[in-house]
Amino acid sequence: MERLAPLGTLLLAVEYNETVLKYVALATRLAVRESGRSRGPLPRDSSRENTLAQPRDVQCEDETVIVRQQQTNDYAAIRYVYAEAFRCPHFRPPQNPDCFPPEVSLFTTLWDAGDVISELSFTALTDGGVVGHVTASQATVGTYPVVAVGPIGVLPDLQGTGIGSALMDAHLRAADSAEVPLVVLLGAPQYYRRFGFRPAEELGVISPEPEWGDAFQARPLTAYTESVVGQFQYASAFSS
Repeated sequence: MERLAPLGTLLLAVEYNETVLKYVALATRLAVRESGRSRGPLPRDSSRENTLAQPRDVQCEDETVIVRQQQTNDYAAIRYVYAEAFRCPHFRPPQNPDCFPPEVSLFTTLWDAGDVISELSFTALTDGGVVGHVTASQATVGTYPVVAVGPIGVLPDLQGTGIGSALMDAHLRAADSAEVPLVVLLGAPQYYRRFGFRPAEELGVISPEPEWGDAFQARPLTAYTESVVGQFQYASAFSS
């Protein structure tokens, strides 16, 4: 298996700033459902297949962490990861132990609606099970299909070890291979610029909420052209 090079500080729940509460607020409107299926992979040219379909590994202190594409039977473990990763983030008061963080509801509703793109969503595992995950979902800019990233999280005990960065790197490489023109997210600009993200407005992508400002970011990929401009729209699950 190919070993990922060190990718820097872990992508954590706590890397979000207060602006991201606008994003999180979308999730609070969603009803948590207990089952569902993910959408099949994006159409792709088989001639562009690369090693991302295979498990990859990154060394986490004395333990190897495998980063691979999401599988259907990861569902319950992914929900657990998001519940733990977002239990006590710095940008809001700690969650009641009996309540699910809104990120769990967001992931669940995207999954149930069939808007999670399994080919571009990745799970991190150790010998003990699932420890991290990044969610990719359907989105559009104008009439162009693009991808939205989030939630992304890692179990608290393994935060700060590079797993989140490895998940993001795997997602971006897979999206590029699938000829996705643009990846969009909401988060702290000072963190995400290391992955090539920049304010979406610089690319002519119109935010759903103007007050998000520079926290609403986009990452152009190889298939990007300057015609990919216009209003950004999340998957329908965000407004359910």
